Amino acid sequence: MKYLNKQRRINVGNTLGKKDALLIYNPKNLYYLCGIDGFGATGLLTSENFTLFLNENDYE
Repeated sequence: MKYLNKQRRINVGNTLGKKDALLIYNPKNLYYLCGIDGFGATGLLTSENFTLFLNENDYE
């Protein structure tokens, strides 16, 4: 389990690059990201990739 969590963090880092972000874990693999170019978003993290779901406000 520790390996899987470490791999997930690596995948997020590879996907987002060196962005200034706050990643908050919650038990159902849902994450909240904030501080990336001023927007907040939630996403679903799997061992393969990170899917980002933007808020409606991000499109304004």
